[in-house]
Amino acid sequence: MNFQHLFVLRIIMAFFNAVSGPCSYSLITDWIPPESRMVAYSIYALGVQSGGPFSNLNIYIIDWLGWRAAFQMLALHGFVVLAMSLLLFDEPERGRFDIAQSVVVNPEQSMKSNSIGY
Repeated sequence: MNFQHLFVLRIIMAFFNAVSGPCSYSLITDWIPPESRMVAYSIYALGVQSGGPFSNLNIYIIDWLGWRAAFQMLALHGFVVLAMSLLLFDEPERGRFDIAQSVVVNPEQSMKSNSIGY
């Protein structure tokens, strides 16, 4: 592996990190009821803040295994977490907690009562 390979893989990782945030918030919204959602958002955000101090452990892992083996070990860990997630979590029902579905009972009636007169 040379610098170009590492550079391309780092760009791919950055792309997936950028995409994972909005997906995570969407899944939290679909899985967690509104009254508990702020705690779930806080726990998710705490993971990012608490992961920073643990990043220094990578120095010791790289010294112990070498940088290639350390990256391979972390990639293996990621694949194990991915496999467990695919096995343990089902696709959530979209919009289960949406307010709009429970408020708008008859859209035609709400159009007639509109003050603009549409």
